[in-house]
Amino acid sequence: MNIIHNPRGFHLIIDALECNSAKIADAGFIYQFLDAYPAEINMTKVSIPFVRRYFLGGAERIFGFVMIAESHISISTNITDGKMDLDIYSCKEFDINKAIKDVINAFGVKRGTIKTLIRGEEFLQVIEDMLLGGEEVEQRRQPDLPKCKETLEMSVGKGN
Repeated sequence: MNIIHNPRGFHLIIDALECNSAKIADAGFIYQFLDAYPAEINMTKVSIPFVRRYFLGGAERIFGFVMIAESHISISTNITDGKMDLDIYSCKEFDINKAIKDVINAFGVKRGTIKTLIRGEEFLQVIEDMLLGGEEVEQRRQPDLPKCKETLEMSVGKGN
């Protein structure tokens, strides 16, 4: 397995569709995970975890969040549907493979999707573009708002 290195860090996104229902329904378990896990991936916790149970759209849910010096770790569960979303967003490199295995094991994930964003990929190109004049950066990166509005109006008008 290839190891990706990036000193600007990663954003690991796990959308788990089938989890251990007892674990994603246990606010105490989620708190303990958020409290201990930053140290497991060599991050610096700068807050105690915030964990809250609530109801939304007829579903019972838990949201948990812990600030780390490098950014944050968040968990959002849908207890009713057995789903969990977990994000580890860090401006410091961490072992992505370890984190994926740890989350799968901790929450009994059986099915879902995993995405990893490599932070800063476009950053150097943006700086180079700005040093070369900057105007092209704005034109290239800004959406064509009148065209977007026209597309949206056509979609809404068709009842889509």
